[in-house]
Amino acid sequence: MTTPEENGPCPHCSAEPGEPHRQWDDIARCYYTGIQLIQCGWHPDDEYEIDMYERQLYKAAHPLGVCAPSIWDGEYPGTKQCRELGWYTDPKSIWGYMEDLNALAYAAHFGKWDVEHQKWTLREEAKKAGEKYRER
Repeated sequence: MTTPEENGPCPHCSAEPGEPHRQWDDIARCYYTGIQLIQCGWHPDDEYEIDMYERQLYKAAHPLGVCAPSIWDGEYPGTKQCRELGWYTDPKSIWGYMEDLNALAYAAHFGKWDVEHQKWTLREEAKKAGEKYRER
C-alpha cells in the first residue's frame, strides 16, 4: 500500500484534499456505498447483466443511478476510523504497527455506510466482529 504524505495528494490519481478521486482510482470508494469504487460500479450502459433484485438494490443506494467517487481527505480510506476504534496491526507482524484496515473491512460487512460522514457506522455486533477478526 502506498502511504500518502499527510494531507498530500492521492498517490494514485493526484486528487488534492477536498477533491473527488478520479473514476479509475483504485483507492477511491463509492461515495454512496463505501465499497471500493472499481468494485461497486454498475452503470445502466454496462454490457453485463445483473438480476432485477441486484439492480433494485443498486439503484436504491445510488440516487443518481451511478457511482460517484469519494472525496480525498489526505489519508487512505479507513485509517482515521481505525484510529478512532484503536484498531492497529500487531507490531510484530510483517506490516508492523499500522491501522488494521482488514479488521475494518471485515466489520463493515456487519455495519452500515454513513454517506454524510463518509465512514462505517458499526453497531456493537460489527465492533465485536472486528475484534474477533483481530484476535485471529
